[in-house]
Amino acid sequence: MFQTEPVEIDWVISILLRRLWLILVCALLAAVMASAVVARVPPVYEATAVLLVESQHDANSSVYNDLIAGERLALTYGQLLKSQVVLAQAIERLNLPESPSSLAKRVKVETVANTQLIRITATDSEAVQAALIADALAESFAAYAKTLPEQRFGPALASLQAEMTAASAQTREAQAEIASLTARRKEHEAEAARLAGLLADSRPALRTLQNDYANLRMALDEAAGSLRVIEAAQAPDVSLQPSYSASVTLLANEAPLAALGGYGGGGLGDGKLAATYAAIVKERFGLEAALASAEITGLPDLRAGSVQVEQLPGTQLIRITVTDADGAAAARLANGVAAVLIEQMHILLTEPYAQHLAGLQQRIDALQESIDETQDEIDAVTRDEIAAETESAGLISTADERRESYRLLQQDYEQLRQASGAAANTVAIVESAQKPEAPARRAALYVLLAAVAGGAAAAGIAFVLANIDPILRTAEDVAQALGLDPIAAIGRLAPRERLLSAQTPPHSPAAEAFGVLAANVRVAADEGLFKTLLVTSPMPGEGKSTVIANLAVALARTGFNITVVDADFQHPQLRDLFGLGRGGGIVDALASGCVERYLQDAGAAGVKVLAGAGPAERSPCLANPANLSGLLTELAAGADLVLIDSSPVLGSADAVLMASLADAALMVVRADRTVDADAQEAMKALRRAKIGVLGVVFNAANLRRKGRSRPYRQTLQEVEVHVEQPRHVSTSAA
Repeated sequence: MFQTEPVEIDWVISILLRRLWLILVCALLAAVMASAVVARVPPVYEATAVLLVESQHDANSSVYNDLIAGERLALTYGQLLKSQVVLAQAIERLNLPESPSSLAKRVKVETVANTQLIRITATDSEAVQAALIADALAESFAAYAKTLPEQRFGPALASLQAEMTAASAQTREAQAEIASLTARRKEHEAEAARLAGLLADSRPALRTLQNDYANLRMALDEAAGSLRVIEAAQAPDVSLQPSYSASVTLLANEAPLAALGGYGGGGLGDGKLAATYAAIVKERFGLEAALASAEITGLPDLRAGSVQVEQLPGTQLIRITVTDADGAAAARLANGVAAVLIEQMHILLTEPYAQHLAGLQQRIDALQESIDETQDEIDAVTRDEIAAETESAGLISTADERRESYRLLQQDYEQLRQASGAAANTVAIVESAQKPEAPARRAALYVLLAAVAGGAAAAGIAFVLANIDPILRTAEDVAQALGLDPIAAIGRLAPRERLLSAQTPPHSPAAEAFGVLAANVRVAADEGLFKTLLVTSPMPGEGKSTVIANLAVALARTGFNITVVDADFQHPQLRDLFGLGRGGGIVDALASGCVERYLQDAGAAGVKVLAGAGPAERSPCLANPANLSGLLTELAAGADLVLIDSSPVLGSADAVLMASLADAALMVVRADRTVDADAQEAMKALRRAKIGVLGVVFNAANLRRKGRSRPYRQTLQEVEVHVEQPRHVSTSAA
């Protein structure tokens, strides 16, 4: 029964005390055997050399940190001392006929606690050879330690040197790019200045051209209005006259034409404007062409003097008079002539300046395009300059970072180089090995170690035996084997205490144990879980009859009326336990059908006993289970609880038959006697009989011994009483 619960010290001590004889015998036997072996072993000499490991001093660290570093380095070197390289060098120095692995078995390396010292101890059957081996190992390791810095720091130094070279090259590349960008920036600045100058020169010229164009356009617009009608011709009143005259008056303003003089127009603004207009009107060809273009038809004969043009003296007025037989036609013709004249004069005035206006516009457009192109070039140069400045700033920052990185790498390289030089001299031989005068005597230690090992092995065997022991010895064994915690543990009773020990003083161990059992049984009985309780055991001799007799007395002390039925037809014992006479018993009660006549007082208040029968009377009692069931029902009606003492479950079939008639069962197992397999088989048999099991009573237990999880001596509150499958009560009651 292997245990899986946490182990308590009391259980360990109990196992060790129980198997103490085995532990002592094994320890003694191991000591004797070790003495015999040590006596045959040849003498062994030991020689010791001492090394000092000096850690590299750091100016930034304290003395304490240096000491700690030295101790750690000593521990590290202690492991390296037995490496194949060092051992092979020592073998080569002494020309030893052995391998490094065999030499390692004869060498012990240890660091002295809280120091930077390492002891190298060599063993050999010859004293001189032991000292030589120790010194050879010390010298070989001192030489080997000088090569460690190169192995340790060499790759790091090479890596740092490569990083420094790469950082320097990258810095030079960045510097070259910065110089190129600086030159490009200067070119951009010069080009931007040149373009800005061009732009500054072009913008005033553009403004001048735009002003000239605007002024000329405005002067032309004003000149177009220099000739205008101030009095239109009206149709004359109808009369008997043979012809009618209609006049239109025009104003020829010379002021607007004076502004055109500056643009090369000259000649019309010098006081001759009105006379010029009058001459134009008189040119019949031009007038007729103009009137024709204006779609004025039915013109009169101008040579006949039907149209007269005159300049009013001393004014800028022109009067056009048309004479015709039709007064309305004359007025229309006069107004038409005035309109054509105004149009012809507008054309005459603007034609000389149209080409000049077009030239100004072309120059303005060309100059504006040049300015736009120059501005675009300035913007492009500005963008390039900004990009160059940004890139240059990034490269400058990168170059600074690479310079700093190079400086740090250079600093690390120098520190590592110094550390490599200092680490080459960290091991010194402070004490050479001396020839030992006497062999190392450790016979007593070997014998003691052998005895301890033998005792430990015996203790292990004791625990193995305790775990595979098939006997139920502790309450935990019972719980693990049956799945039920014991509801009470009864101590070992002396022969004189077996007879109704519950009648002893209330505070005696026996009375207390049966009191706990009675209390647990009554808890379940008060809940109505059962009225008849079968008490049995797996095998004979486990104390069930003693337990049931004492349980009856203990229950009676709590106020219960108890009837005890002796149904153990193999070995009935209740008559002797209670000291009853030879009166009738269960056989007579079944035969007569009168139970009360055969119930006997047990000598304890509240307890009555129906005595049992021997093997010869077994068959008549068990032949009719219905009669037995009726008997138990009758007894249950007259008592608070009926206790049935049955045969052992595995001893005969009687217990299973009686279990089928009772409400619940109580299993009794005996410490150091009941086999766990028997207890399990008995529990299975009861469950096959479909009877609820109240619990297990652990009988004859050693109350001074503790189990692995709790002591045997339990109180009522420590155990939960539960009937698994009560037969004669309802499920709700359970």
